[in-house]
Amino acid sequence: MSKKDDECKACIENMKKFEELKNDYVLITNQLRLLQADFDNYKKRVIKEKSDLADSSKIELLAELLPHFEIFKKASDLSTDEGFKMLYKNFMKVLSKSGLEEIKSIGEKFDINFHEAMVSVKDESKDDGIIIDEVEKGYIFNKKLIKPSKVIVNKN
Repeated sequence: MSKKDDECKACIENMKKFEELKNDYVLITNQLRLLQADFDNYKKRVIKEKSDLADSSKIELLAELLPHFEIFKKASDLSTDEGFKMLYKNFMKVLSKSGLEEIKSIGEKFDINFHEAMVSVKDESKDDGIIIDEVEKGYIFNKKLIKPSKVIVNKN
């Protein structure tokens, strides 16, 4: 066998090894990309779960406070003390900034997702399904229902 034949065999061997290494490189690179994408998805999921957990904790606290808040509102409405009324307004601003919103009801179309019908009345001057009065205020927090509004609905 000549030296040239040995060199050709070595060259062919080297080409095979190169192809194997190239295939391994592509495989490892693809695995790394998948792993990185999985990790990015994991980070996003953890951030969302933390946010959801914080929101659910706030919702639980607000749900506990709402009956007391409604008593505070009634007292504010009945009070002649301006300081007391200002305290209520400031308290409401803080809750609004944190994401709490009152559900609009009176004059709105009844929506089962936000309203609970307590009574239906017949009023020919109003459209069917329109809320005439509100028995209890309802609240949402960051677009999530905490408490539905208890309402009186027109039924023609």
